[in-house]
Amino acid sequence: MMVQIPDEEGEDDRYMVPALVRGLQILQWLSIEGEPRTLVEIANGIGQTRSAAYRAVYTLEKLGYLGSDSDGRKMIVKDLPRRSAGTLDFDLAEMALPILRDLRDESGWSAHLGVLSDFDVVYLARVPTHRPVASTIVVGARLPAFSTTMGRVLLAGLSQAEVTSRFQAAMAKGELTPHAVLADILKQMEADKLLGFVSQISSFEAGIASVAAPIVDASGRTVASINMSGAALHVGREQIDRLYKGQVIAAADRISAAIAQTFPSGPSANRLSQKERLAK
Repeated sequence: MMVQIPDEEGEDDRYMVPALVRGLQILQWLSIEGEPRTLVEIANGIGQTRSAAYRAVYTLEKLGYLGSDSDGRKMIVKDLPRRSAGTLDFDLAEMALPILRDLRDESGWSAHLGVLSDFDVVYLARVPTHRPVASTIVVGARLPAFSTTMGRVLLAGLSQAEVTSRFQAAMAKGELTPHAVLADILKQMEADKLLGFVSQISSFEAGIASVAAPIVDASGRTVASINMSGAALHVGREQIDRLYKGQVIAAADRISAAIAQTFPSGPSANRLSQKERLAK
């Protein structure tokens, strides 16, 4: 899971070292990318300014963790242990990134990958749009699952008992506002489960539209979700249902198929794709 730089120093974060976290983010992001990247690409990839990324990259290069390509303009990780067997989050990001890039290029919108952690969705990968208006979400961000498209897709993959348990734990830790009502979340979860995808227009972030679909393993269990987001101007439900819904579901099915092939741990022969389920 991608490390996150805390927005503000809380009681549990007072010993965090933001510069160290930033360096770890760069190492993880470059490891997932798997090919040399420029400073601008690194800064965009981890959601930091060029100056902040430059200081971290300079330090990591001096310490021998990063190396440059032949012309010295792009950086890549040197001799960093890749992953331990069974680290699904890392494998997911590796498998998803090429497909997320295709989704971004096809739609023109930013594309993201996320997984569920407690009652939050955690962003594992981001492929930003080339357009000037985009979501401000960065890799490593944690957002309330019930209020975001990817998070709602992930909750829809759980039972009501599991969602209730996660909700109660988050409420006990003071992570939810009084506006979060369990009955409403459960009702929304069941509706999302029937649809097989989730779309929102300016619901979580003003001016941003988003549509998400689940990623499932070989047994049909939801293990992650992807979404695409872009400027909400001139985007309506009809356009989402006619165009963007199909694009994100097709991309999710491609990632699900890659997972089933890489981790054949369940009965995948009879698994219907999201597109096939919606057609029934």
